[in-house]
Amino acid sequence: MLVFITLTLLVAYVVIYVLCVYPLHRLDKYQTKSEVLETNFTLIKGIVDNNAFSKLKPDHENRLSFWYIYTFILTEEYSMVGAIWRPNMFSDKVIVTMCGRDHIHDTTFNSSVDMKWSDMDVSVKDGVATIQCKHFFKQYFDTHKNHLIFDIQCPPYSATVHMNIVDYDTNFPCFLPQLSYLSPLVQLTQGNCPNVWGSDNGMYGDVTQATINGVHSNSGTMWTDNMLGFNSHYLNEYIWSVIFTKDWFVYLLWFGNQEEIENNMLNTRPIIIKDRRNNKTICCGVDSFQSPKAVPFAILDKIIQPKQMHFKSNKEKRFGGEVFDDYSVYFKCNGFEYSLKSVKNKTHRVNLINYYDSNDVDESKLTPWEKNYYAKLRNTHYAEYISEVDVVIKYEGEVQEFRTQSVLDGMFRVDQSIPSEINCS
Repeated sequence: MLVFITLTLLVAYVVIYVLCVYPLHRLDKYQTKSEVLETNFTLIKGIVDNNAFSKLKPDHENRLSFWYIYTFILTEEYSMVGAIWRPNMFSDKVIVTMCGRDHIHDTTFNSSVDMKWSDMDVSVKDGVATIQCKHFFKQYFDTHKNHLIFDIQCPPYSATVHMNIVDYDTNFPCFLPQLSYLSPLVQLTQGNCPNVWGSDNGMYGDVTQATINGVHSNSGTMWTDNMLGFNSHYLNEYIWSVIFTKDWFVYLLWFGNQEEIENNMLNTRPIIIKDRRNNKTICCGVDSFQSPKAVPFAILDKIIQPKQMHFKSNKEKRFGGEVFDDYSVYFKCNGFEYSLKSVKNKTHRVNLINYYDSNDVDESKLTPWEKNYYAKLRNTHYAEYISEVDVVIKYEGEVQEFRTQSVLDGMFRVDQSIPSEINCS
């Protein structure tokens, strides 16, 4: 009898792992372009029509609390980031920003424009979506032609970029039909409050035509994603490293503060890795072993899909500081081994902002809980770096070594004594 019970538990353990943990690592096998786009289009409509969100979460109060469109563009002449975001749920403000590195003149640039949420205009029809905020920001993409136009105006800087969309991906499984049963377990949340959820949908591909600060280019790479969070959702601390070349796309994200990340503590780790030369996805999802909910399956996970994912930096340099040019990234999985090392004196901080503070919130109108929530938001700042990095990739018997531009960004708490988690009880 004991043997039977043991075997039954073992079989159940393996079945749960196969159904609930293993898929988190290879979401590319479960998502289609039409499914990702249907979710993305619904969310985009919701930017101006809150009722649209009920199609995805009918049983939740769906108040949009957090939103951005983030785009980075890498050309021979420029490494730049363009973004539009809503700082917090208490303000009507929208901010448009453009920053980056001018490789021609070896300089950085940064500018931003404040707008109003009421200035947002959204159109979604027949596979074509346009998101616009007056003449300062416009993103247009045609999913039939797989073509995207990105236009941003932040005087004295500007960019108009055309991209051939190669992939539509999400590395969060919440709305993938084949994995809908996982939704209660894998919500994109950063906090302890009920009914908090989010969705992040990306597109990436090749630049076909670009004019950045008056300089023309006909090649490069580009990533853009539309991120939305609901109710009391917010993004707390994280570090994100990405390279994007004609041959490789490597996206690695660690949630947690600098010490937690560097000490390899449990946290959620989204991943997208693609061999572009052979059009082969190596990883797309989250490091399931590192998710606290998946810890009981860690032994089996290490056997079936062993992974290593590390971020290290000079202990004397803090993320967010003006100088952060001594860091390394390592990842190994599925026969793919990746090492990134920053080049000394070649990491440039191009943005540092109090991300959630819009400077126009009347705190006297907030409830005690809202004041506490807002205070914790304002303690979270955002930093963006453009780095020159040396990369070594070992894959399928080949060793590739090259130097390229990389984007490194993240959120960090200014006062580490103030916790980021929100107590809603």
